[in-house]
Amino acid sequence: MHCARSSTWRHPRRPAPVRSAADALEVVASAMSRPPRAETIAFVLDSDGAGTTVLIVDGTERPDSVIDVVERVAEAAGEAGAAGVVVATVRPVTVSGAEAACLADDDIDRWLEASDIAADHDVELIEWFVVGPNGVTCPREAFGEPPRWSSVGG
Repeated sequence: MHCARSSTWRHPRRPAPVRSAADALEVVASAMSRPPRAETIAFVLDSDGAGTTVLIVDGTERPDSVIDVVERVAEAAGEAGAAGVVVATVRPVTVSGAEAACLADDDIDRWLEASDIAADHDVELIEWFVVGPNGVTCPREAFGEPPRWSSVGG
């Protein structure tokens, strides 16, 4: 067997930090299934906004699914010493063909509960995006809470 020699060494490219909603939405857009389907996307960030793993959970049709995802991701993130978690719930066109409403009933309550769960694991839920056929909304904004990007260098 012959092994080729190389005189150059490339270090793995480190992803750009995620320090804003716009940065986070780029990650979400690149991770989303095409065509869109019911799924929840989550990623963990350190205090500099660096992260290396994106988790995609299929079959999150139930609005409360985000709570389960945040609980498991926040637990792992807290153990790893992470600063924050970002999640995005994709709510595509429903089976009946009708467009899903971007925010479901009780999403503000879900935001508050998910935030508390993350805090219980010493991690901040930085943002929860809800992606629907008509765009992206954030229950945090609907609640009137200010952005939380400052915890990751934003």
